[in-house]
Amino acid sequence: MNEVEIKKKKVKKPLSVNLDNTHYQLIHSCVEEMGWKVTSSTTANTLFWVDAEGCSDIITAMKPYQFVNHFPLMAEIAHKVELAKNYDKMSKFLPDIYTFHPHSFILPREAKILKEYMYSIPKKSNRTIIIKPDTGSQGKGIKLIQNPNLVDDYYDDAVAQKYIEPYLIDGYKFDLRIYVLVTHISPLRIYIHNEGMARFCSEPYKPPKSSNLDEVYGHLTNFSLNKKCENFQTNDTDIAPETGSKRTLTSIFNKLKENSVDVKILQDKIDNIIRYTIASIASQLKIAYSSKIFNSDNKCRCFEILGFDILIDKDVNPWLIEVNTVPSLQTGSPFDESLKRSAVIGAMKIIDLKKTIKSRYKKALKNCNMKERENICSFDPVKETEISKTTNWRLIYPVSDNPSVENTMEQAIKFSERMFIKDNKSSTIRKQKQVEVSKAPVIEKKPKSAPVNRPKPTTILKPLNAEKPVKDCNKATQKLSVYQREPVKTRKVTILPKFEEKVKVNLCRPSLSKPNTRQSSPVLMDRYKAPLMRRNIFEFDNQSIFSHSRYFPREIISISEEENRKEILFQREESAQLMHLRSKIRLIFDALQKK
Repeated sequence: MNEVEIKKKKVKKPLSVNLDNTHYQLIHSCVEEMGWKVTSSTTANTLFWVDAEGCSDIITAMKPYQFVNHFPLMAEIAHKVELAKNYDKMSKFLPDIYTFHPHSFILPREAKILKEYMYSIPKKSNRTIIIKPDTGSQGKGIKLIQNPNLVDDYYDDAVAQKYIEPYLIDGYKFDLRIYVLVTHISPLRIYIHNEGMARFCSEPYKPPKSSNLDEVYGHLTNFSLNKKCENFQTNDTDIAPETGSKRTLTSIFNKLKENSVDVKILQDKIDNIIRYTIASIASQLKIAYSSKIFNSDNKCRCFEILGFDILIDKDVNPWLIEVNTVPSLQTGSPFDESLKRSAVIGAMKIIDLKKTIKSRYKKALKNCNMKERENICSFDPVKETEISKTTNWRLIYPVSDNPSVENTMEQAIKFSERMFIKDNKSSTIRKQKQVEVSKAPVIEKKPKSAPVNRPKPTTILKPLNAEKPVKDCNKATQKLSVYQREPVKTRKVTILPKFEEKVKVNLCRPSLSKPNTRQSSPVLMDRYKAPLMRRNIFEFDNQSIFSHSRYFPREIISISEEENRKEILFQREESAQLMHLRSKIRLIFDALQKK
């Protein structure tokens, strides 16, 4: 081989990965095992590995030849409130399918409903509720309550669920961490890892009572919480532990088989939980992906490893507790190292990244060859399935050998699409209304007319019961009484000023439309801070004052001249002082009748 041939021969560069946004040493180790190169460049790399969920900034700025380990909007199932909302909507459409999530209440919005639900359960031990913060993790902020009055203490977003009586192994409560891989959205492709993790409580299980609700080590299975307990058991040497606080999923299934449990049925139920949960947001993922990522070929630029937490109840039924879009990849034991390395390496193999994708894309872009760009990174589902068989990942959707599951998934995906479009349309209409209100022209108020000079009262008498503080009696309230109302196009109501003066009260109920025809002897009394009606509407003399004992102690609100003196609104002010005045008037009225 001469020097010319050596120069012509190009050395193939390894695929580069940006790991600036991950703190897990396991990812660095897996990248090295794959023969890839770590770089800090955001343009020369082919893959971004990010710890934070969403990573919207990276997704928006990605080049057509780049990939990332998160889907936009996948957090819809990671946040407990959004998961409960999606599940509630789907359960109304497919009530026979969506039966795997505990009965949930969203706080503080549904606090009243939750209290009524708890009061409806007579036995206190049967109404145990577990409350979890919306975005909480590692067991932080989780509480168990049996007293309905404690519900009012929660002001931040949270989810309250009915406590599930667990299936016990060796007297301990446990849950399962199942690893799930989503490699494609359209068409949807879901994998499940053959091996998982069982996380046990550090203390023996006791049925929840008011005396042990705070004993978290017997009720919560979170690893970050239980490792602080003195009874926490670690396995520092065993790769596949069958005892201790962390055990393999295989060992749990073997225990269940010993107890005559059909593990195949249980596994199928867990697979369905994963399928239908992702189907509930499949349409949102598809729309969010297409709006942020533009590529000419049909290969998805996103993939994601999820952590599903499953609890098995006393009747061996699996329940979905929560979904983690950023499952922990810490390797504190050989078991953690072996399990999580297998999951990450298998995922990197299945997505099948090519070293030449960047150079091929730039070449096609330079030549303006659209057909070449479409074939740069084409998606081959058969090849992906064959690669998955060389790993510990198992394809659970699509499932060609199970038509009933395929049919149900299609229904769920279609309904989630209609639901998403409906919610999006309603939110758009709401925003448009807000914009219309903000853009509406501001109506300038007409300048107020000059105040009418009224003569001051010549004599001011003290109000009745002067020892007590005098309260204003013309405060407006919501309920108004209406008399002789006629349809008026425009109504302008003004509250008249207050004053004190000595007036004569006619003890009869006058007609509001015509002058008073009934005559009775006028009685001298104090006008107790009643508002004065405008003189251009009523002549304020001794003969035309409205003064029945039933209606007098009410605030009188006048109307403008536009209404042609045909409408008067009365409002009752139920204060102790007015009640006293009313009783005085009734005494005077009774005395006059006797005479």
